[in-house]
This record gives sequence, C-alpha cells and structure tokens, in this order.
Amino acid sequence: MTFSTTGMLITGLNNFTITEMNISEENLEGSAVLNYPFVNMEADNYKLNGRAYVVYKLRGSGRMNVRVRNTKLVFGFRVNNNGSKPVVDDLQLDYEIESLEVDLENSSWPINKILNTEGLKIMNKHHDNIITQTRTNMIEFINEFLLEMPPERFFAIMETVNCSCLEGTTITPLE
Repeated sequence: MTFSTTGMLITGLNNFTITEMNISEENLEGSAVLNYPFVNMEADNYKLNGRAYVVYKLRGSGRMNVRVRNTKLVFGFRVNNNGSKPVVDDLQLDYEIESLEVDLENSSWPINKILNTEGLKIMNKHHDNIITQTRTNMIEFINEFLLEMPPERFFAIMETVNCSCLEGTTITPLE
C-alpha cells in the first residue's frame, strides 16, 4: 500500500495543558505531560493505492481531514553539553489518543468507515514504529533549535512558561 500527502496543515498543537513538568537545570534534563484536547491534520491532496486483506482495493485521492481528540503526550529528555554545542542525547516519548476521526475524500469503500471504527486499534498496532519515527524527527528538530540557544536559556524559558501559564500543574524538580 502507498499513501502520500502534500501541503499538510496541522492545527491545535499550540492549545494544550501541562499537567506535570519536571525540570533539572543542573542535570540538563526535563519531562512533561501535555494534554491536547484537539489536533487537526488537513491536506489539500492525498493519494492512496493498495489492497487490504487481498480482497479490498484501497484507492483514493483528494482532500484529507484527520481529527484527533484528547491526546496525552508524555516526554522526557536529557541535554548533553559536553562540547561547545548542546544536543539532546536521550528522548523518551509516549502518547495516548482517546478518539480519531478520518475523512479521506473520494476514497474507496470502506476506508473511512474502517479508519473511523478501527483507526485507534491500527495506530496501537503500530505504536512502537510511530514512536520511533516521531522520536527521530523530534530529536533532529530540538537539536536544530538548541544550536541557536544554550541549554541554560532553554531551561530559563521553560521555567518562565512553567510560572506564567501552568495553573493547577504539578511541578517537581528532578533530583
């Protein structure tokens, strides 16, 4: 099966609550639990071609809309500052999704129906692969960000976020 999409727009990533945050500037590590009530992924064009269970032809192209509700993201990281440039050398990541709604325009039957009834099971089946790929991409993104910012500045920003907008949040310094 092949699937591709172009021009994907993801919204809702900036709307989250932090229910737990642990920061250690001394050890250059941190962790957090983020809750996203709603994340939406839209694309003007997707293409799908393949088969399911040998019998069903999977085909489609057109607009794509995926709505993910009540996602819990748990992550922890450690920054290595051995050289002149800090890098994330350890990133732990996990997620839980409560519900998923998919609309693939012009898709062959029963793609939307199956994705809307079995989508979470399918994602859970591929959980480890999703985590591995996401982890790799996040490490690359974070390390590009850290090239421009010393870890001390990063943790100062985290503490500012921590103090200014985390009402009701549990904050525990790491030992």
